[in-house]
Amino acid sequence: MADPFSTGAGIIGVISLTIQITQVVAQFGVDWKDAPENVKTFIAELGTLKNVLSETNTNLLLNPDFAAAFHNRPSLLLSQLGPSAPSTTDTKCMLKTCERELESLLKELKKRSKGYRLGWERLKGAFVAKDTRESVENLCRQCQTLNNMLSIDAAVLGASTYKEVIEARNEQKEWHQAEAEIFMVIRGGVDESNQRQENQERQAILNWLTPTEFVSQQRDFIARQQEGTGQWLLDSGEFKA
Repeated sequence: MADPFSTGAGIIGVISLTIQITQVVAQFGVDWKDAPENVKTFIAELGTLKNVLSETNTNLLLNPDFAAAFHNRPSLLLSQLGPSAPSTTDTKCMLKTCERELESLLKELKKRSKGYRLGWERLKGAFVAKDTRESVENLCRQCQTLNNMLSIDAAVLGASTYKEVIEARNEQKEWHQAEAEIFMVIRGGVDESNQRQENQERQAILNWLTPTEFVSQQRDFIARQQEGTGQWLLDSGEFKA
């Protein structure tokens, strides 16, 4: 079984670095209102990135219910960040790159804070490094892509669940039909058994009244009948009258 913490290792690394960078900037004691706009924008992007990654990691990647919902089902999000996803997916590669660049930024900020009077003119160069900004911007865009993937996953899951519900209802309907047929067969057998019992009781009463078998006796009389027997009665005037 894959380790869920190894799945979000890159995410946790980026989140940790964004927190450390924010804390280091706060410790410098520089006035935030004097910060250059591009630095403010960069810090805001870091905050947004941290929140999105935290929510993704906690509510999705570390949530066993989310993985269970997509058991034996395709998931675009899990194909990028899931435990079975290769380490070469776009998102994992961007996480590695961003983590590397943020580590460099953190080291540069700590380096610039030593031995000099701090000010935004000295600090801002670390924030506007091209590779660092591009890695953060790329990861932010990828997070939006992940949100789109999640929306697609939700739609696919809804359609799959609806299909399973319909199939379950059909199976339940078939089961009820089979149950009704079995009930009718059993009822028919019970009715037949009751009818047989009634016939046996009726025959027992007839046997008690007289042991004579009238049916066989009637057949015997018919078999013995000679041609013209009783014809005189039928031809008599009294009978015809």
